[in-house]
Amino acid sequence: MHSGEEYVQELTPFQTNFVKTAIEAGADIIAGHHPHVVQKDERQGQQYIFYSLGNFIFDQGFSEETMQGKIVEIKIEDKKIKEVVQKQTKINEFFQPEIYE
Repeated sequence: MHSGEEYVQELTPFQTNFVKTAIEAGADIIAGHHPHVVQKDERQGQQYIFYSLGNFIFDQGFSEETMQGKIVEIKIEDKKIKEVVQKQTKINEFFQPEIYE
């Protein structure tokens, strides 16, 4: 999902409405990007929502928030989500991602 206001951690009405529509249409996983900062994630029943995963590789070194991101590993078995593992990332001084936990 490409939505949200750049550099803002608060959700927009469009983001929350899109998620509601996507879940009603049958989506189990919604992963967002565009704000360039990590936004909240949540679980609604069996659905996982990641509003913004932040930056993974990007040359926006002007703030701590734009240097952070998130990777999500989702394990699926028999068409069901079995496990969700989140890993935090941080972009180093060479604009390369580093994983930390």
